[in-house]
Amino acid sequence: MRFGSAQDRIEFVRQRIRQLGFNSFSYTATRTSAHRKTMFVLTSYESQSWLTRYFRERYFELDPRVALASPTGLPFLWNTVDMRADLPRAQMRSERLGSLIDMLEATGRKSGILTQMPLPEPELSASLCFNSEIGNPRWMTESIVAETLMFAHTIHEFIWTHAKSVIGMTPAQQHRVTLSELQHAVLKAVVQGQRDKEIAYFLGLSPHNVDYHLRRLRQLFNVRNRVQLINVAKAYVS
Repeated sequence: MRFGSAQDRIEFVRQRIRQLGFNSFSYTATRTSAHRKTMFVLTSYESQSWLTRYFRERYFELDPRVALASPTGLPFLWNTVDMRADLPRAQMRSERLGSLIDMLEATGRKSGILTQMPLPEPELSASLCFNSEIGNPRWMTESIVAETLMFAHTIHEFIWTHAKSVIGMTPAQQHRVTLSELQHAVLKAVVQGQRDKEIAYFLGLSPHNVDYHLRRLRQLFNVRNRVQLINVAKAYVS
């Protein structure tokens, strides 16, 4: 879909967020190194005062929604009632988390969906959080979760394709990896979505050999899992 201006695109996204049943949405990209953490926050669809307080109080350091979300892109459904029920026993941490939950509820963020999207480098991550004022999480049906997840993928792909250099989160340039003919064949099969058993069958390998080559490819590309491998390897099999 083409938009006449950036504002048209923002209004379309806001409308879609409301259609899905949410009141606000945040996107955070994080680069973590040994010495520092750099964060980019999309501010177009979230309250400025909310974001200011959330980061001023450093709630992102202990937010259980972020901690419990799968790093592979699976949706994590949350609500403040469950968050409050799961408060830790440690008094100081419990008080800080309680303050976060109070702020969520006071600002109409009582339930929602958070998903973490994989990025090409191990030190990079992106979190997308959809927030609703509805307290009972039962409103988030399977169809709503599926539609929200598809929408989240679309937003994530757009940002990472068009805005990564602007926000200063561009992945570091990787050296060209030299692959053998067999490694290239395995890599191509992975990018095409083949499972390990399929790769073994079509390439005449044992499951053990396929596992070995996949581990070796992850080492060569300096990634931790299959999703990250696919992201960084597309240029080698195009």
